[in-house]
Amino acid sequence: MLAASTANRDTDFRAQVLDCFTARAERVGIRRVRMEDLASDLRVSKRTIYEAYPTKEALVRAFVDAWTGRVQDQVAYRRSSRASPVDQLRRWARWWSAGNGRISELLWHDIRHDYPEIYVEYRAGRREQMRESTDAMKALMAPEIDPEVAIALFGAIRRMAQDERTRRDLGMEMEELLLKAVEIWARGAYRDPYSPLPAAAKEAGPDPES
Repeated sequence: MLAASTANRDTDFRAQVLDCFTARAERVGIRRVRMEDLASDLRVSKRTIYEAYPTKEALVRAFVDAWTGRVQDQVAYRRSSRASPVDQLRRWARWWSAGNGRISELLWHDIRHDYPEIYVEYRAGRREQMRESTDAMKALMAPEIDPEVAIALFGAIRRMAQDERTRRDLGMEMEELLLKAVEIWARGAYRDPYSPLPAAAKEAGPDPES
């Protein structure tokens, strides 16, 4: 019991450090994040930070692992869900706008340039996730729809919702904009967007987290 409690505390603390690191990196870039800054923010010693993450690279890898892990959670949901394609897209829109979709390009830019090996590994995994996602979406499209164009349009919707200027011009928050946009997209792309998926077809449910 004591060992489990200690492990839980360690996990919680690592999550706090990672959250703190992510917030700082998004503001100033990874290069300017110092371990002593994280220690100060969390009111612990620098040694305590190093015990959780021995290097900044370890923090970067943990960030990438957490990001892709959240995507995998969406994949797992899609595999087991029998919700309608529109309901699954709505769930994705809420999830994306509350988490992964808010990670700044500055952070990804720094990872790509300063930690290229981690970035290459990340991209390799993402290509597989994206392939699975787009294949699942294509399987539900109406026969007259060009699937490649539809997928490109979906990507444009995601980027539009992430653009602060676009949201400001439309007077919408990211979640509201995504919820409206993905439903419009689904009505145009899917052959039966509002019907729950039968058990035999649930493996082909939409999973557009890419």
